[in-house]
Amino acid sequence: MEQLDKKIVLGLLLIALILPLFANEYTLHIVILACFYVILSSSWNLLAGYSGQVSFAHLALSSLGAYTSGLVSLKLGIPPVFSILIGAIAAGIVGIIIGILTLRMSGSYLALTTIAFSEIYRIVISLEYEITKGQVGLSVPGLFGEAGSKITYYYTAIALVVIVVFVGIQKLVQSDFGLTIRAIREDETAAAAMGAKVVRHKVIVFAISSAIAGLAGAFLAHYTLLVSPEMATITEMGIVISMSVIGGLGTFIGPILGGVSLELISEYVKEFGNYHLMIFGLILVLVMRFSPTGLAGLLVSLYTRKRKAKQLSQIRKEA
Repeated sequence: MEQLDKKIVLGLLLIALILPLFANEYTLHIVILACFYVILSSSWNLLAGYSGQVSFAHLALSSLGAYTSGLVSLKLGIPPVFSILIGAIAAGIVGIIIGILTLRMSGSYLALTTIAFSEIYRIVISLEYEITKGQVGLSVPGLFGEAGSKITYYYTAIALVVIVVFVGIQKLVQSDFGLTIRAIREDETAAAAMGAKVVRHKVIVFAISSAIAGLAGAFLAHYTLLVSPEMATITEMGIVISMSVIGGLGTFIGPILGGVSLELISEYVKEFGNYHLMIFGLILVLVMRFSPTGLAGLLVSLYTRKRKAKQLSQIRKEA
């Protein structure tokens, strides 16, 4: 992790740890939702930003993890702390299947295929009532039962971000596997010529990304106590993509910045109804126009300028 990334991460973690001391429950709720989007955006960034595979099935897989966890907990009596892991595994398995079927495709073909999967999935869970309760939504038990407080969920969400994003995804990206998927993103033919198993690596990263999405969805379900088809809409998928791109696609810190900032902004623009999507679009256009590398790139640019100015000032003093 770069020096600037470390400073930003440590600053955000410090704020997160002390926030409950002076914040109300509504503020904690917003941060919990932001953590959900940070995990989702980071997992989508792992797929699209690092391996170059643009998928629109991410929210459907997150919803799948949520429904699986909720149903396993309700029907089999398995505690949510374990059913969440089952939901993540189920999303990962479906991710493997989708990957095997689609990842020989690329570009618009892959995007259209994952859009089709997402819409078929959403229609099925919307029309099915006996199992998913259709448009009404499936009521699921809380992660900590009736005894769970907002602060408990808050620190659990922070812990999930640390484990999944700051430990899991970071280590994966910095490993030899991460180097290989980035090489595949840059040039599949050259990577294959160097001995990389292109399709295998694509399927693995798709499965990992899907499992993380399923984990995030399952956690959110057992926090909000409800899973509905609204979770799997293309609109929600667009929000996650916006968070990744505005934050900085292909960077570690980008989805974190995008997830936190856009979730906070969305709370302030909710009074505008569906116009908040237009506001997100406007922000996206402005960021792409003035900082194509997103907020992460903008911060790196400012940080670099500051360091150069400081070094220049020090050289002048020594002279």
